[in-house]
Amino acid sequence: MEKVNILGLHITNINTADTISLIKTHVSQKKSITIFTPNTNFVVNAVENPYLRDIFNSADYLVPDGMPLVWASFFLRKKLKEKVSGSSLFFLISELAAVNNFSMYFLGGNMGVASKAAEKLKKKWENLNIVGTYYAPVGFEDDEAECLKIINDINEKNPDILIVGLGKFQGERWLIKNKHNLKTYLNIQLGGSFTFAAGLKSMPPDWIKKSGFGWLWRLLDEPKRHWRRYFLHDSRFFYYFLQQLLFKKYVS
Repeated sequence: MEKVNILGLHITNINTADTISLIKTHVSQKKSITIFTPNTNFVVNAVENPYLRDIFNSADYLVPDGMPLVWASFFLRKKLKEKVSGSSLFFLISELAAVNNFSMYFLGGNMGVASKAAEKLKKKWENLNIVGTYYAPVGFEDDEAECLKIINDINEKNPDILIVGLGKFQGERWLIKNKHNLKTYLNIQLGGSFTFAAGLKSMPPDWIKKSGFGWLWRLLDEPKRHWRRYFLHDSRFFYYFLQQLLFKKYVS
């Protein structure tokens, strides 16, 4: 599958429908894959922290969850097919699991959020089999006993699909470190998707996601939390990409 190098990350050129088809194939054939969903925040951190870049590139697929990545690919003359929204992907994977009798496990989120998300999703799809949820405290990935407890719980419940919803790249780091100890067939980090599924936050309409203004929706919803990220951090994406475009930096 074609990949586009954007600031050192190997972004998979795939659309939403094909992502779901890919997941269905791997889970049905019991072949394990790991998927991350990079956005501009993700990419800027990869540029500024080579350790994170290597972690991210260790995933089997990096699907583009940000319109700036799609725009950037146009200038590279390797056009990405579309933005693949991680929050939308979460619901599509849940529907896929319900229809095909794939079992799921949710790891992460704030206290009680994953279990609440599971309850809501089961009401939407009666056949959905969510075999477990687990709240992981901050810093858990450095606690060997806690990690072993989580791995054992996941493997004992034997889900086909593991959805991880952890912030600050905890999920990506933990999955790459531990994926070989897991018996799951899909391992995917989907950030704050549990919060949306639990009904604690509203998702932006699809037209806003596709227009590239999902960030503005989140900024208006929680300005104190997001203004620094979007204006002081994520905006550096355009500076770094200009360096790649003009001077071929960050592409090794």
